[in-house]
Amino acid sequence: MPKDELRYKIILKASEVFTQKGFEKTSMNKIASLVKMGKSSLYYYFKSKTDIFKAVVEYEADDLNKKITQSIENENNPIDKIRAYVLTRLHYFIEYKNLYKALKSENLENLDFIKVFRQNYYQNEISVFQNILKKGVAEKLFALYDSELAATAIITAIKGMESPLFINNLDRNVETTVRDAVAIILYGIVRR
Repeated sequence: MPKDELRYKIILKASEVFTQKGFEKTSMNKIASLVKMGKSSLYYYFKSKTDIFKAVVEYEADDLNKKITQSIENENNPIDKIRAYVLTRLHYFIEYKNLYKALKSENLENLDFIKVFRQNYYQNEISVFQNILKKGVAEKLFALYDSELAATAIITAIKGMESPLFINNLDRNVETTVRDAVAIILYGIVRR
């Protein structure tokens, strides 16, 4: 098996173990046995369990970003792009548990790569959202004086909604809740 294929297989199997057991309780032995290789062979591809976890988180982040980009590109209207962004992000965050933990868990803050990863991920989200807002301004749908501030505020609001509305409350109708939450974010609650 080519080196890249085996590395990918290790990342996928490690993702399963990290999802089930968490970072602390996952061992290199368990990952090696799932990939059907010796632990010493695993060290040829990754220096440590932290390196494997980083690769898993980066893989999940990259895949999520591709899905978000595709969902946004499928929409023409900036408001629909925002809904697609939020729906896709929420839907796949539930699937990508390692990414979600890397971004949210205080228990992982001691890992060297986490702080930089979180900053880069957050900046990417701001950038993607800022582009949607700029398109909305160009189409005269939005009236903004600072698209970066608006993108930061909206992303912060979306991140704040995740756990109470979706992650901890899976019986909610996601589409309806996203529609209503996006309406509140975009139009506010002030009667016009």
